[in-house]
Amino acid sequence: MLLKHSIKSKYDNIFYGFDGRDTNKKQLISKNIKSIHLEKFLSFPDKFKNEQLTERWSQLIKIRDVCNISIEEKRANKEIGSSLEAELKIKLNE
Repeated sequence: MLLKHSIKSKYDNIFYGFDGRDTNKKQLISKNIKSIHLEKFLSFPDKFKNEQLTERWSQLIKIRDVCNISIEEKRANKEIGSSLEAELKIKLNE
């Protein structure tokens, strides 16, 4: 997980060294934008698209969402204190 302040810090370090001097690093993002949170990211070429892989990731994300809902129910009922205490058993019908 990236925190807001760490993203901003990395963004600043792309353009400026720790002492504030320009490092002449390759520009990955626009220097005109003052915050990474306002930046538009690169567009990937169509040849990088993979519909089968996208569908597999969509299925995994659905499974993750169901797991997160189950964990939150356990936390709300005080059966566990933290999501790190959860032990999941996932059974798939294939």
